[in-house]
Amino acid sequence: MVFSTSICFSETGKKESNPFIFHSAGFGAVTCYEFLHPGQMDFIGRDFTVFAWVQGYMTAKNYYSDYDVALLTLNVDEQIVIIKIYCEEHKRDKVRNAAEYLYGELYKKGKQEK
Repeated sequence: MVFSTSICFSETGKKESNPFIFHSAGFGAVTCYEFLHPGQMDFIGRDFTVFAWVQGYMTAKNYYSDYDVALLTLNVDEQIVIIKIYCEEHKRDKVRNAAEYLYGELYKKGKQEK
């Protein structure tokens, strides 16, 4: 009975060097359109909830990659603006793509400050 009530995850059969990229879920699987339009995801704290997912995603990316991007190079509000601007320009993309874009922006900014 214990095994029948457990949460199980399946593998895609395709092994990659960075597994979090291919196994992201949660808010990363939401389209930018759904994130930007309150009728799709209407709840208090939506921006910060999505931002928390993005921070977790980027933390995992730091862990699995050779980079060590300072995730707080920009403050929270600035990062949320970057996510929203990306999503406005790429409404069909997933929030995961916005996280990748933000990660790249933080990487570039960190390199400029060194």
